[in-house]
Amino acid sequence: MREWQAYAKFVAAWDAAGIQAVDTASGPPFSGLLFVPSGASLSNAWRAEEAGALSTAASLRDALHSHLWFWEDEVRGRGFYVGFNTSTRSQIRARTFQVAWPVWAGLAANESVATAALASLLEPDLRCAGGLRSVSSQDPR
Repeated sequence: MREWQAYAKFVAAWDAAGIQAVDTASGPPFSGLLFVPSGASLSNAWRAEEAGALSTAASLRDALHSHLWFWEDEVRGRGFYVGFNTSTRSQIRARTFQVAWPVWAGLAANESVATAALASLLEPDLRCAGGLRSVSSQDPR
């Protein structure tokens, strides 16, 4: 997601700087570059490219939240990010030091999710004399 957000910022900067795109009439070997149809507005093409990148970033953030967020107690604001078993397509709800990594990466779906994830990270079962435990002290394994 961060890559798509960064790409969108580059696209906006290229547009502001008046960077020229390759015209579609040029064709390969320029594939992978932004192609602007003959007579089309370059600025509009850059804006469409930026909007597409931001839309992709938002879709990735939403998918991450949908698959990896677990409200332990939404009323009390307790929740954390979990692992995901791709074979069974189910969450792995072990509390580990990674319960808040999407917050660090700027991927939290909203402020209440960010607050809950950070609070979970600071709970006593994840702390030890050396800092953070790799797994909760309450983990039954």
